[in-house]
Amino acid sequence: MSLTAEHWRRVSNVVRGVTAGVLLAGHPGAFESPRNFGRNLQTASATELYLAREQVLNDLSPAAARAAAKYQKIIEGRDIAEIARRIGIQGIDARFHWKVQGVSSSPFKNESQMIELLKTSFSKTAPECVGYTLGMELRVVFKNLSALGFSELSGYSGVIFHFNPRFIAFMPTRVEEIPKKDLPQTLAGLKPCKNYFTESEYPTSFAKTKVVYIGAKGEQGDIYVANLDGSEEKRLTNDDRSKQDVKFINNEEVVYADLGPKSKSVKDSKRGIVKLNIHTGKEEYLTSLGGDQGLDLCPSSDVDNTVKFHRIEAGKNFVESFENVYSVDLRTKRVEQITSDKVSSAESCPTPSPDGKQIAIGTYISGRHGPSGTVIYPRDQLKNFNPEKLPRLIHGGPLFWSPDGRWLYTSGAEDEAYPLLFRTEVSSGKVESLLINTWRGVSITPDGNWIITSISDGGFATVIAQQPKEHIPTHRLFERDFAIYELTVQPKVFVPKRKLVGFSPGLTTEIVGEGVSLETSGLTDELQTELIQEDGFERTDFMRFSPRGIYWDEKTGRWLSRTSSCDDSLSSPEWRADRFVESIIALREADSDREIVVVTHSEGAIPWLTAMQKIRDKKLNINLQGIKFIFVDAPAQGVGESVIDIYNRVFRDASSDACKIIWDSMPQPSLLNFDAGKNLINYGKNRVARKQEINEIVSWMKAQGIGVYALINYQDCVISLNICLMPEELVEILFLTNPSRLEDMLSQEIPGAINIGRFLGAIEGFGHDRFFKSEIGRAILRAVIGRQLDELRATRQSILQE
Repeated sequence: MSLTAEHWRRVSNVVRGVTAGVLLAGHPGAFESPRNFGRNLQTASATELYLAREQVLNDLSPAAARAAAKYQKIIEGRDIAEIARRIGIQGIDARFHWKVQGVSSSPFKNESQMIELLKTSFSKTAPECVGYTLGMELRVVFKNLSALGFSELSGYSGVIFHFNPRFIAFMPTRVEEIPKKDLPQTLAGLKPCKNYFTESEYPTSFAKTKVVYIGAKGEQGDIYVANLDGSEEKRLTNDDRSKQDVKFINNEEVVYADLGPKSKSVKDSKRGIVKLNIHTGKEEYLTSLGGDQGLDLCPSSDVDNTVKFHRIEAGKNFVESFENVYSVDLRTKRVEQITSDKVSSAESCPTPSPDGKQIAIGTYISGRHGPSGTVIYPRDQLKNFNPEKLPRLIHGGPLFWSPDGRWLYTSGAEDEAYPLLFRTEVSSGKVESLLINTWRGVSITPDGNWIITSISDGGFATVIAQQPKEHIPTHRLFERDFAIYELTVQPKVFVPKRKLVGFSPGLTTEIVGEGVSLETSGLTDELQTELIQEDGFERTDFMRFSPRGIYWDEKTGRWLSRTSSCDDSLSSPEWRADRFVESIIALREADSDREIVVVTHSEGAIPWLTAMQKIRDKKLNINLQGIKFIFVDAPAQGVGESVIDIYNRVFRDASSDACKIIWDSMPQPSLLNFDAGKNLINYGKNRVARKQEINEIVSWMKAQGIGVYALINYQDCVISLNICLMPEELVEILFLTNPSRLEDMLSQEIPGAINIGRFLGAIEGFGHDRFFKSEIGRAILRAVIGRQLDELRATRQSILQE
């Protein structure tokens, strides 16, 4: 366990006492590690305290480096008003003073005197940081920072900082001008000044990712939104209500706990969990309590379109209060109690994992103030939560998960110090203590690589980014002239808002939270659900092209629901190809630089290739640069690596503002029941001619800057997407027990492995998508490509790496 702020305070107190001479005299020799001293520092020996001090200095050195860099920039900037604000001169007498090193008292303490001293110094030569050293205090030494004018002074001064364990930060206390006689000793052992706030280390792709924070100007705390680079700040609330626990639930909305009005004179006692749109500022209460009904706290989103939170229901006193986990549906606002608390125990701050399969819960045990720790429960077992039979306890209270679900981040204190950030590797239980203060809010970037937090100092706040376990370099994001108490970062990379809604007569819609959406079933529905629930994508990332769901009725001029029928025009690849051409034009008009990723499977390739052929033949002026076509044959589903896994990786490699398009397969139960089947048969009749035609289109696409990928490639097929032949011997084995079925299948005009699924799907009464998820369907698929599985993986991997 690392020695942190509280250890430093205790060691400092003892060092200032009896053992100061021993501890500061030099290293007394080789001794055992002090990490087992824990709470016994007050009674430790001098040598033990020396080692404890050395360890504390080591732990605090990153914070010291950051403080040195921060004030180097401030002082070398010579902005007197800024310095006066940041180092505590302005309006606070005696907090900061100016004196000669070695002299106990200082005549220069008030604001006007300090400002005059700064003006005097800056009028000579620009100050220059020469180094810093960390001992009982942090000393940052500047050349040409001198105003007193005494002949025995060297012209060098040290800016002295005291460590404040409450904020895990160094606070400026005084300037000490260094006499000439003391200069050699002062300069010896200085660490060089270095700007640890590096601009180059931080990925600029996150600059426009949103951060929402609670800031306080005076007594009033309100919610603000800005970009992570500090630009485009907007105040979302303006009221005198207490707010806390702000969290993103999607890219557009946050939730927070409203604790009611601060003023007791206000009669409105309403409080609860509030949903807030970061663009419009529109608020909506998801829960509502009043009077003595209790408090709702710690809201956190879940993949099932709910928000989990905990409710404190008052008993006769604090010890007899009840705290349970609740869930509220974002659409219906239906509230459900999940856990049933017993007196003197509690469950708090439910924090679902990114995939929704687990949930972290803070627990309170009788007789202890504050969270006893955090437990992780399988989500489906949460209703059986038993505080008397807890699984492995994790230190601290839950804050958030890493986006990949590997780490759970918690906030906890060591030895009664102020809260620090910890992270636990869920699979192994390994705990890492991070020297990051959670007192003023902490969050994580969408890629999981950067921790975003704020440091408040004298009424000012600095929002910074730093990497877990890598205390330096730290990136300064932006500053505010008011305190920041909490913050939350947009859960994924900023994606430009799209406005494409539909085309008349209408296949193409964008799936959005409000407005028209398609209701379909089959492979792509499962895929989209997986991507949203398990990989963190938003519904606005996907566009759906489907012959089902809804259609535009010319007679009524309305969108109507499509049930089981499919007319000829809708199932025609030619008709659909025209719609795809329209969609490409509309997307490019909306954003000419947006990357477009088209993923097709099964017969979905045909209308898209036809659309490309139409663009080529009609010489339409459309920018196709950067479009990617990824063709995935349906047999990939359920065999080896799933289509979902493939799509996940492909989408991760796409740019952050890519518009991902999914082509949905034809209606169920069988493709052969519809005209589209005949169209596909016609395409497959003359394989040689079709192969040449497809190769010509693909070659033209590549020449336009379009990436063309095929993720399934059998031994007897080419990458140009020809329909694959089914080996005759395999067909005989599969259908030997039923020759008539074999004869029926061979009579079909669509060759290839996928036809087995369609054919059997029609006979057995369900479509090929569902057939390939059945036990017999999966067995057939494995038999179809079992021999080529290793080559298939190698081919797919090389394509994805490309």
